[in-house]
Amino acid sequence: MELQEKLETIANRYGLNVQLLKLAEECSEYSSAVHKYRVIINCRDENDGNARKYFRKLEKTAAEGCRNKLADVLVMARQIEYLMKDDKAFNDEMIRLMNVTADKKLKQIEGEPK
Repeated sequence: MELQEKLETIANRYGLNVQLLKLAEECSEYSSAVHKYRVIINCRDENDGNARKYFRKLEKTAAEGCRNKLADVLVMARQIEYLMKDDKAFNDEMIRLMNVTADKKLKQIEGEPK
C-alpha cells in the first residue's frame, strides 16, 4: 500500500474533527522535541569534558526525536488536506486564510534587506 492510500484509509476512519485534534497534539509534541533539542545543544556548548560528551550522546537521540515528531505532524497535515476536500466551506476558508498568511509573509520579505 502506498503512503497516500495509507493516509486516506486512516483519515477516512477517524474523520476531520478527530484528526484536527490529533494534529494539535502532534504539533505540541514536535514543539517539545525541538525545545528539548535546543536545550541539549546549548548545554553541550556550555560544558566541558564528561558533560560535553554526555550532551553529544543526547544530541543524536534528540535530533532523531525531532524528525520523528515532524513526520507525525506531516502525516496528520496530509490527512487533513485530504479530508478538507469533502468540506467545501472549510476548505475554502482554509485556502483564504493560507493566502492571507502567505501574502503577509511576502510583504514582510519585501521589507527585509536583501
